[in-house]
Amino acid sequence: MDSSGLKITKETLEDYLSYLEKIHREQSSINSYRTVLKLFYDFLPDEKIITAETAQTWQEYLIDRGYANRTVIQRVHVLNGFLRFIGKREWQYDNKLTANDAALPELTRNEYLRLLQMAKVLNKERTYLIMKTLCSVGLKINELQQVTVEAAKAGRVVVSLHDQPKRTAAIPDVLKTELLDYAGRNDIVTGSIFVTRSGKPLNRSNVWHDIQVVCAEAHVSEEKANPSCLWRLHQTTYEGIEHNISVLVTQAYDRMLENEELTIGWGT
Repeated sequence: MDSSGLKITKETLEDYLSYLEKIHREQSSINSYRTVLKLFYDFLPDEKIITAETAQTWQEYLIDRGYANRTVIQRVHVLNGFLRFIGKREWQYDNKLTANDAALPELTRNEYLRLLQMAKVLNKERTYLIMKTLCSVGLKINELQQVTVEAAKAGRVVVSLHDQPKRTAAIPDVLKTELLDYAGRNDIVTGSIFVTRSGKPLNRSNVWHDIQVVCAEAHVSEEKANPSCLWRLHQTTYEGIEHNISVLVTQAYDRMLENEELTIGWGT
């Protein structure tokens, strides 16, 4: 597959939209295509170069930002049409998504612990820490690069991606210690902790592959070798704890009222 880059301009995008008008595509569809292509153009790096991997990268970006499958499918479809127009049909991406947003498979707490244990057995410390960070801190895969030495020292990571509002996520003390120890032993003194040997932040494919290897060895379902499942486990664990606390608060309040009734109830 040709992987050389190709520069995209706004004029090229307008040429495609004009082509759609010439073949009598509905104006509403053209307006929708224009919106999607503008979003895609803004997504591209400053040099506006696309490659054979760009369509897949954009889909992953849309998924990581939480867009519904139906929206992702529609936007990748628009990009595929544009790629066909500029003679890069081989760069189109078959997203293999379904329009119905099936729920993520549930990764249980026991399965998560098995993954951590297997990562230790395989001596895959980086994968161990990545899985632990995604689940313990509650991060999406594209937020891992913001787990820096500075963030670990502060005990919190400030997540700020594109046009999304900033949020702060706490790094538990036990994880903070492990992250700083790992960084120290690997001569990572500043910046992102999860990096390649050359010092570049890990990409999405690296993380997926590493987790899949551990998943297979731990005999955890392959469909759960998904960083989003780790994030979801964080969410459901917190929700469960909050529910239990709510129950305890209600029970404590009821006991207080019962004790007051025994003391000053109308019939006492």
